[in-house]
Amino acid sequence: MANDDVSEAIAARALAQIGVAFKLHGRKAGAGLDCVGLTAHAMDVQHDLPCPPRDYHMAGDYIDQICTYMEKCGFGFAAPDAPLQVGDIILLRPGPRQQHLGIWTGAGLVHAHAGIRRVVFTPGQPVWPVCQIWRKKGD
Repeated sequence: MANDDVSEAIAARALAQIGVAFKLHGRKAGAGLDCVGLTAHAMDVQHDLPCPPRDYHMAGDYIDQICTYMEKCGFGFAAPDAPLQVGDIILLRPGPRQQHLGIWTGAGLVHAHAGIRRVVFTPGQPVWPVCQIWRKKGD
């Protein structure tokens, strides 16, 4: 699968989860997803990725675990101020001691919103500071 196709598939898989219930450490759409579970589901286009981390708290620093996971999955860093591309995985900072992952679709962000208790689509540019961007590495 070409890299552009993978990026489009990541965005499409994320969009397909809109409305799924939020569940901390959730990894299955039918049982609920958190932001890590949603991201892992969206990235697993070819159904061969390792299991994502589970041992983190909602208000905690788990960036090292996420960075390790993204590397294992074949995603590399883009500069935090780089223009967003379809299929980018974005690490956001919605508040102090809070980290949140989302998937850029080209028109907005798909993310598992703990407050709304659902996976949602937020149109437009992210409203929270972008800390990191990951992209699928080219073959």
